[in-house]
Amino acid sequence: MSSKSPFSASAASAAAGPTSTPFAPESASAFTGGSLFGGYELVARIGVGGMGEAFLASASAPRGRDRFRKLCVLKRLHPQLAREAHSRSRFAQEARIAARLNHPNVVQTYDAGEVDGIPYLAMEFLEGQTLRSFTIACAATGILPDALFWLRIVSDALAGLEHLHALRDFDGTPLGVVHRDVSPHNIFVTYSGRVALIDFGMLKLVSGEKPSLCHTLAGKPRYMAPEYVASGAVDRRADIFSMGVVLWEALAGRVMPHADITPRGSCVPRPTLGAVGVAVDDALEAIVARALSINPASRFATAREMREAIESYIDEAGPAPCREDVGEMLTSYFVEERERMQKLVARQMGDMHTRLKAAVEADAAGEFPSGRWNLVRRANVSEDSRVQVFPLPTVRGIDSVLEVDDGDILVGDYDADDGDDDRMNDEVPPSHQRARAFRDVLPL
Repeated sequence: MSSKSPFSASAASAAAGPTSTPFAPESASAFTGGSLFGGYELVARIGVGGMGEAFLASASAPRGRDRFRKLCVLKRLHPQLAREAHSRSRFAQEARIAARLNHPNVVQTYDAGEVDGIPYLAMEFLEGQTLRSFTIACAATGILPDALFWLRIVSDALAGLEHLHALRDFDGTPLGVVHRDVSPHNIFVTYSGRVALIDFGMLKLVSGEKPSLCHTLAGKPRYMAPEYVASGAVDRRADIFSMGVVLWEALAGRVMPHADITPRGSCVPRPTLGAVGVAVDDALEAIVARALSINPASRFATAREMREAIESYIDEAGPAPCREDVGEMLTSYFVEERERMQKLVARQMGDMHTRLKAAVEADAAGEFPSGRWNLVRRANVSEDSRVQVFPLPTVRGIDSVLEVDDGDILVGDYDADDGDDDRMNDEVPPSHQRARAFRDVLPL
């Protein structure tokens, strides 16, 4: 088995399409946290999709007996897809691009690696909601923020998109990155008001000045550019169209009626805001309409150009909400949700030693049979670690733990038989009669 440190130099985002958000609280209760994946403790499952799954996780880095722990989001491919060359290739490409991204309006990534043949990516934990969740909550209340509020969010998202589009190789050659999945699902707003573009699993590298041709469509149909649906042609202007749909829906407070996903149907002009009864002035209507132009040449040429148009409008129509205003508004819609997730994190992360003590008290009172240890998992163990073995039979689903002197652990199961095991078999030292156990195998 191979595993890599949760703080290695390389970093990456999610596998192609496992989830559309690094933090989806509504799904967190579907997973009982506490299991170990490489150097990460999985706290809660926060998203599941066709390609993989995402977890709120804790990464631990040892410093002698002292440790620091960092919350992050870990995404991994489904095991069956990890055996497919195409899925692994897409994952690797995403990792290479995400490792280069460094912008306040793009989710940051920490690590990429593999555990038991399953690729994973770890990125920063963002406490907040997707724009999709935010707009749904607003629509449910019937109280929508004003246009300047949504323009602030979209403008910040465009800053992140411009960073992605402008990415260059180490020799200065433009990489021609296209996100291909710009949508409210992939724009994240934190409770402090930060806006970040997320999920780069569908990205495409476009070489040269001409649009690249894609053999298969990737992304969410409602946000796909007409030329992409009609011919498979895609460049950064396809992302501009998608951001135009995002802006239209935020201002309208409703889903945009989208054309059929056919070459002919995709070229039907999208409705103006005025046509659906949304009162906006001509200047704002023009910005949205230009982003949604059927002809790519008529759109904003870059994310920066669209952002500048929005910022110019904000300056004229202001005052615009600041980052703190955005955070306060978001928080007001999700007070209970935020408290629930904070309690979940506190329970999973702050209760480790309490659970260990309870396990030891429940099982350490009896006689321990002699037997052998079979190493089945290794976690953060240096080559020169001195292993101290503590006997404990596996009972009530509690996995046995071999503790090493620097606080890291070897995780094994206890075997009372004397059968050969080529992984590791050590006689249990009779002098060690103190048992240490941990439910679901957590680092001490």
